Amino acid sequence: MEELMFDGDRLRYKSLKDYVAFKAFYDFASDKDALDAHIHSHEYYALDSSLHEEGTEIRLRENKSEEVGFSLTHFGGLTVVSLCTTFEVAVKEFLCCYFFYNPNSMYEFIGRDESRGLVPLKDVLLEDTYQGLILSLAKKASSKASKGKTVMFS
Repeated sequence: MEELMFDGDRLRYKSLKDYVAFKAFYDFASDKDALDAHIHSHEYYALDSSLHEEGTEIRLRENKSEEVGFSLTHFGGLTVVSLCTTFEVAVKEFLCCYFFYNPNSMYEFIGRDESRGLVPLKDVLLEDTYQGLILSLAKKASSKASKGKTVMFS
């Protein structure tokens, strides 16, 4: 079994990439000249001059501007969700490593409320090695602990 290590740099890099990607999109879409160039790159033609309504081209350009604004809001929300998910993964991975190297700390997170710390025999029999068992229990404990139960480290 290879050594279990918390890779915070990988998760920090992913968060940074998410932020930088959104910031680049935001900077571009917020640039008035770039937005105007995009909006004016679309041309409006009526199939027949009698079908042309005054102000249609202006409304279409306003709609394009609103679409970009909506996209910024939409992708901003997705970026926040991505950053939160990365944080949740980081917490879970950190706790898994912590529990793996400090097995006594996972007592509160193993078993049911009425049988804290008890490991079902089938879980023990599923693993070939002691380290495999501890890793399996650490994953279960970190999953439970990362859901919001107060964690007390000693």
